[in-house]
Amino acid sequence: MPRILKISTAVVEANFHWTYVRVYSTGDGGLYGTGECFFAPGLTRIIEEFAGVLVGEDFCNIEKLVEKMKDDLGTTGFGPGCRPLGKVENPQPLIGHDGKVRPGFESKSDSPPKEKQQ
Repeated sequence: MPRILKISTAVVEANFHWTYVRVYSTGDGGLYGTGECFFAPGLTRIIEEFAGVLVGEDFCNIEKLVEKMKDDLGTTGFGPGCRPLGKVENPQPLIGHDGKVRPGFESKSDSPPKEKQQ
């Protein structure tokens, strides 16, 4: 079963910053694939972090790879991606379906004015 051997990135500056990702495998004499990503600050670092959880995995099992990346980002509420913030037991969106900011996260301009005490 072919496995992911290494993941590398390259940023090419042209009319835009183009980020390319190359995934190397153990299959068929060094099989590899190259993909193009959008530019975002820190993108190459995120891809490097993903390499830590994807290297050694079967590259044909896409669902498992996606789940491992989601867990690493912490989008499920737990995983290494949550390290800076700690585990999130029940993640909630900052802005609700009604368009209002969750209580406790309003900026000063969003909060109703406080009444003056006499």
